[in-house]
Amino acid sequence: MANTEQILTIDTIFTSEEAAVAQTGLSGWSALVMAGYGFTGDAAFAGQQFQLEYGDAERPIITVLHDGTSIIASLVLSRRSEFGDTRAYGVHGIVVRPDHMGRGLGSKLYERAVQDNGIDIVVGSTKTPAAVAARARALARCDMRTFFGLREITGGEPINTTTLRGFLDTYLAHSSGEVDPDTSLIYKDTNVLLPDIPHVERLPEHIQRAFEPIIAAQKEVGDTKTATLPLLSIKSHLLI
Repeated sequence: MANTEQILTIDTIFTSEEAAVAQTGLSGWSALVMAGYGFTGDAAFAGQQFQLEYGDAERPIITVLHDGTSIIASLVLSRRSEFGDTRAYGVHGIVVRPDHMGRGLGSKLYERAVQDNGIDIVVGSTKTPAAVAARARALARCDMRTFFGLREITGGEPINTTTLRGFLDTYLAHSSGEVDPDTSLIYKDTNVLLPDIPHVERLPEHIQRAFEPIIAAQKEVGDTKTATLPLLSIKSHLLI
């Protein structure tokens, strides 16, 4: 991380980009979301995407990397209550400015958010290879094991698969989107996540295999909807 870059944590939603700038003194929020997710559109569409990213999370933790004037990367976590007393958060969004990709910034944000807030479980669904790799790499350093569907993508000792299945079923029961209970695939609207085929050639072989159901499903549905899988990161002691 460059010497001029800093991490800021915010625990409130923003009603507009103007409110975000006024509260933080940082610009570039909508531009980050549009460029980082690969969206194109007019100012009204950019405003909608800003609201989805920063205005709709429940009891959020927003962790951002900035250079003193503008946003470079952000992670938005939203409190999840379905796991009882366990401190569980869902990934509402994670995005990095394209000219800063490949620096491990997503991993830095995950690690900081989990360590600073005592989080036990991080849940979400995705089809983005970089997001899967970043989460697994970062949260392994926080004594968390990460699973894409039921396939572990971090190493470790054998786990109680019944416990894992319970966490996964709980997540699926409270997920937005169209859930296929046989495969654990979650289908999302294409205005939330683009329906492109993931490029996994540079990933380790075990992660490539984990993406096989998504690739097959996306080829089947085309551009009508976006296929994702649950990505769960769980503290090791909860899997005993």
